[in-house]
Amino acid sequence: MIKKGCIIPILLMFLLVFLSGCQEQKSTEVNENFENIELESDLVKLAYGNFSIIKDKNVVMRAEVEYLLKNIAGRDIRLKVTVEFYDKEDNLLFRSPYKEIDLPADYEEKLVNTATYDGDFVSEVDHVKIVAEEMT
Repeated sequence: MIKKGCIIPILLMFLLVFLSGCQEQKSTEVNENFENIELESDLVKLAYGNFSIIKDKNVVMRAEVEYLLKNIAGRDIRLKVTVEFYDKEDNLLFRSPYKEIDLPADYEEKLVNTATYDGDFVSEVDHVKIVAEEMT
């Protein structure tokens, strides 16, 4: 009798744990891929990168890239960083406004940078290029 009394609560607990992961309901994100991000710079390296094509009901809403940079120049640098969005044929679709970033020597960013494209050709975006140039 005691065994039956223990089995039912244990089964209920397993059921609750199993169902607890099914609560999130939002637009699906596909194509999360570090491989679709290119970095053009001799001064920094990509410490983190995430490229996403965000869809809502099979309609591409926006392309988004998140990134963190690490200074490998061995000195303090001031950068002008732009993100370029390309299609499969390497045609430039959009270039983000530049962002100024100051990085001390050997420093790795802690706050994620984000660039987004949601223009007319967003469904054509295939990959991105992050261009980091030193400001003089």
